[in-house]
Amino acid sequence: MSVTWAATAPESGRFCAVERCSDVRELTHRFHELRSRGQGYLEVGLPGSEFPRLTLGFQGDQAVLHLFDDAEGVYLLVCDGITSPDAVVDVPIMDDLA
Repeated sequence: MSVTWAATAPESGRFCAVERCSDVRELTHRFHELRSRGQGYLEVGLPGSEFPRLTLGFQGDQAVLHLFDDAEGVYLLVCDGITSPDAVVDVPIMDDLA
């Protein structure tokens, strides 16, 4: 399966907005690289899409995951309860902590 994606560059720690098209294996490799560094940001879509289907910003074992169903519909996926709903957690979104 082919996906398009953009992600934090492991070398610089900065988001590289250049979209790549590859198989899921290459995306998985980048995700594992970022996990080993402790933080990162990914945008994943399907080839030909105008917007990402999924975005993931994470730091340590905390993450924010957005699901896009169309250009205007976005959902913040609910946590699994490991973190208090009132907790404030900084995770990278593109190049900024949010």
